[in-house]
Amino acid sequence: MNRLFSLDGKLFHILSRIADLILLNVLWLLSSLPIITIGASTTALYYVMLKIVKNEDSYIIRSFFHSFFQNIRQSTIIWLLLLVTGSLVSFDYYICTQSQSSYAKLLQTLLFFIGLVILATTFYVFPVLARFDSCTRHMLKNAFLMTAAHLPSTTILFLIHCGPALLMLRYPIIMIGGIYFYLFIGIGITSWLDSLLLRRILDKYIS
Repeated sequence: MNRLFSLDGKLFHILSRIADLILLNVLWLLSSLPIITIGASTTALYYVMLKIVKNEDSYIIRSFFHSFFQNIRQSTIIWLLLLVTGSLVSFDYYICTQSQSSYAKLLQTLLFFIGLVILATTFYVFPVLARFDSCTRHMLKNAFLMTAAHLPSTTILFLIHCGPALLMLRYPIIMIGGIYFYLFIGIGITSWLDSLLLRRILDKYIS
C-alpha cells in the first residue's frame, strides 16, 4: 500500500501523466489562439508527446516552446498550405452537393477522397516535422507516402480523431460534455494516443 502512494508508485505515475496531458492541452490551446500558429503549436505538442511516450525526460514547457519557435516558420507554411487546400476542396465539394448531375456526383466522390488524403497527411506531417529536419516539400511528400505505407495505422488515426467528432455531431446531447473534455484534456489524450502509434512508425525512418 505504501508503495502505491510513493513517488515511485503507479498512482503517482498515473497522476503525473494526467497532469502532463492537461498542461500540454493548455499550452496547445493558448499557443493556437492566433489560428495561424496552429501548425507550430501542433508540432510542439508532438515534439513533447513523442518524448513522453518514449519515457525520455523532458521539461514540458521549455521543450514545447523550444520546438514552437524553432519550427514556427516551416510549420506555419505547411499549416497554411493544408488549410487553404482543404478549404478549397471543401468548398468545391459543397458546390457539387448542390447539383444533381452525374458529373457532379463523380466529382463529389473524387473530392471526398482528396479531402481524406489531405486530412490523413495532416495526421502525419506535424509529428514528422517534430522528429526530422527537411524541406517543406519533402515533409509533405513523406507524410503523404506514410498515409499509404501504413494504411492500418492511418485508419486508426482516423478513428482517434474523427470518431469522437462524429459521435458529438450525431448525438448533440454529448456535444457540451465533449467540448469541455477537449478544452480540459482531450487534445492531450488524442496526441498521446497518436504518439503511441506514430512512435514505432517514425522510428523506422531513423537511420
